[in-house]
Amino acid sequence: MSSSRLQLVIFDFDGLIIDTESAILDAWRETYALCQRPFPADIFQEMIGRADHPFDPWHDLSQYGSSPLPPDDLKERFEQIHREQIEQSPVLPGVIERLFEAKARGMKAAVASSSSHSWVDRHLKERELFQHFDLIRCRDDVARAKPWPDLYLAVLDTLRIPAERAAVFEDSHNGLTAARAAGIQCVVIPNATTRTQDFTGATRVISSLEEFDFDS
Repeated sequence: MSSSRLQLVIFDFDGLIIDTESAILDAWRETYALCQRPFPADIFQEMIGRADHPFDPWHDLSQYGSSPLPPDDLKERFEQIHREQIEQSPVLPGVIERLFEAKARGMKAAVASSSSHSWVDRHLKERELFQHFDLIRCRDDVARAKPWPDLYLAVLDTLRIPAERAAVFEDSHNGLTAARAAGIQCVVIPNATTRTQDFTGATRVISSLEEFDFDS
């Protein structure tokens, strides 16, 4: 990866900029435990980084769980747990440094996320990062989110930058699959939730964006 050729870096959001994935999985684990239902960890791993997985946890719990709370109260408890976890989630190490370094080198920076704009934009604004990105594309903007390449292709098309002049930072197998399908090199930074996934085909796998060097 040569910084002299790069014109664009694209960041995933969930699990890459903020570890929202661990937060939501913790909330689901607590909710499943409350309903005395085994937590389907393998299915939740498949869901990370995509918005179109057919599994519905609420349907699963309503059919096979045993909740001590009415459905609305159970969902409110889940949201409270999730909200508290997210509020305590900082921007992950190296993200701000790599974002500002890319901009200093004359590169554009974008976000491509399978989450909604209402989710991504709010959290970026709360952490004062929103204004530093040239473009944000979310599942609202495309027909298919990750693992399909539509989000990444939309970023390339809007910014008019060829795939070979871009690089992606991802944390999940589904995100890597989307980036590769779009023809973009992808550096994977797994988090605590995704580190056991298959990252075959990644340009590089590192433990933190603090380790990333644009010149190596």
